[in-house]
Amino acid sequence: MDAGVLVASGSYHLKGECDSVIVSDGCHYGIFLDIDKIRTIAQEKEAVAHEWAHWISGATYTFDAPPAVRQKAETRADRRQIEKLLPFDEMRAAMQNGITEAWELAEFFNVSESLIMDAVEYYTGPCGLKF
Repeated sequence: MDAGVLVASGSYHLKGECDSVIVSDGCHYGIFLDIDKIRTIAQEKEAVAHEWAHWISGATYTFDAPPAVRQKAETRADRRQIEKLLPFDEMRAAMQNGITEAWELAEFFNVSESLIMDAVEYYTGPCGLKF
């Protein structure tokens, strides 16, 4: 993809738990971060990485997309986000160096414990890897 991506933050009043969104006009992309919902650097890092993952993997969808299409795109973006922020080899190296608790890994990588747990599940489940 040759297009650049604009990243902006503001009070967008995104619905539900959504703290960020990527939008496209067909040629250009924009990632919008809702500053009323993002409270930490880790949350911001994860939000940007997740929306970037939608863009880079082509896992975007329209507002009126069926739930199955949305879920498939979200799963693809979630996995790409994990691969970007928490590469398997780096996670394994951290664990081999004694950083084994979810909260320790979260602090080490500056992400949420939830993302750590998602990464462990992804790598040991669908990827079939072992730490």
